[in-house]
Amino acid sequence: MKKLWLNISNIGLEKDSDPLFNREKMIFNRIIFLLILTFIVILPLDIIENIQKKSDIVGISTIRILIILGLLFAHFILNHFKLFRFSKIFLAIHIPFFLIVFPTLLGNVTDEYFLWYPFVPAAISILPHFIFNYKKERGILLFILFYYLILAAFIDHLLFIFNTGDLQIIPIIDKHYFIFKASNFIFFGFINISLFYLFKTNKKYEGLLLEANQRLKFQQEELKSQNEELFAQREELNDKNQELETILNKLKETQSQLIQSEKMASLGTLISGIAHEINNPLNYINGNLEGLNMILDDCIYKADSKSEKEKNELELDIKQMLSDINQGVDKVTEIVSSLMTFSYRGKSVISKVELNRIIDSTLQIIRYKIPKTISIEKDCGALPLVNCYQDKIHQVLLSIFENALEAISNKTKLNNEKIIIKTSLINQNNAEFAQICISNTGPVIPDDVIDSIFDPFFTTKDPDKGTGLGLSIAYKLIEEHKGQFTVQNKNGMVEFCIKIPI
Repeated sequence: MKKLWLNISNIGLEKDSDPLFNREKMIFNRIIFLLILTFIVILPLDIIENIQKKSDIVGISTIRILIILGLLFAHFILNHFKLFRFSKIFLAIHIPFFLIVFPTLLGNVTDEYFLWYPFVPAAISILPHFIFNYKKERGILLFILFYYLILAAFIDHLLFIFNTGDLQIIPIIDKHYFIFKASNFIFFGFINISLFYLFKTNKKYEGLLLEANQRLKFQQEELKSQNEELFAQREELNDKNQELETILNKLKETQSQLIQSEKMASLGTLISGIAHEINNPLNYINGNLEGLNMILDDCIYKADSKSEKEKNELELDIKQMLSDINQGVDKVTEIVSSLMTFSYRGKSVISKVELNRIIDSTLQIIRYKIPKTISIEKDCGALPLVNCYQDKIHQVLLSIFENALEAISNKTKLNNEKIIIKTSLINQNNAEFAQICISNTGPVIPDDVIDSIFDPFFTTKDPDKGTGLGLSIAYKLIEEHKGQFTVQNKNGMVEFCIKIPI
């Protein structure tokens, strides 16, 4: 039954047509089907009534039911060929004709027809409201309703004209004719006006709902398209992220190589001076060893000829020479240790170190480059041990000292030039920092340059004298320590400050 209902509902429908229009066609097909079922039920009841009255089995009422059933089946054929408008008009006209007019024309009139027949057109005028479109077929709907109004107005006159017997009800109708007709028109008007505005409002909101559904469907399609696009972009982004990660790893490797390269470049400039610095204590040791050998030979071969006083003086000379030798060895050891720390090529390891000792070690490496015209002043406060990369702090300090020495050496006239080193423990934003400030009496940095001094490859030197990476790398190394590296012109001097969290 459900399948039959669906098949009948879909007669003449088009898949690509307006959904709202298709819905009206489905309702029209269902109305025809329900009318067929209604008259199929009425038909046997009518036949039974005729048999009980001992009249013909097929009376006028039976004929009109059969005609209506045949016409209803014909409507399905019209709908199948998509003649919906013609089918609607025909259905709205022939139903009242064969229910009321046709039997009356044949003289099938009884007295009770005068009471309820005038109300039949008003009752069946509900049918057009269901089968006509209020937007596209409003004119036809109004015409059909006017047709039903005419039937309601004149059906009793037809009954008067075509009746064939004595009717007892006629005097009552004549006496109350105005009230009778007025109630008929009021009934017709109330039903149709109410239904007209009800269906009109319903159609309006159905249209709005359909438009909203279509917009929603469009938005869903658009959202689906956007989701697919976003998915594709996410895949592309993942690929780019992997590519960027690879590039980042290469950059880190390149940065590490640049740091090491800069370190080795700095080390190369220091080698000759460091060799000279190491050579001085070695010569000192060598000279003392020769003197010591001569004294020992003199003691061995002439020990008996020496007085007690001479022996004591020789003992003191030997101890002094040994002390000088130990000092020379310690100095060489310190230089070599500082050099090894600075030139360390392995993976840096964080350890607790004394920053003041790193400063001294760095000065030890670069001391040969410091001319006598430049003095080093130190004001080192007490600092706790700081977690840092010792070799990287060495490299940062070396860059600052080299820049300071070069800035001072570029001055045309030297006068009481100096490098001032201050260390202190400071508190900033409720956090403790070890601070190293290194000032020099070189020319102040111009305001339009000072903000770029830590930029990679920025340099004021000639192309063959610098790469512009020293301070940039130093800045990055301090960032690795979660610290701060700043520069400012202060009291006619240039001051570099390093802050490393405790």
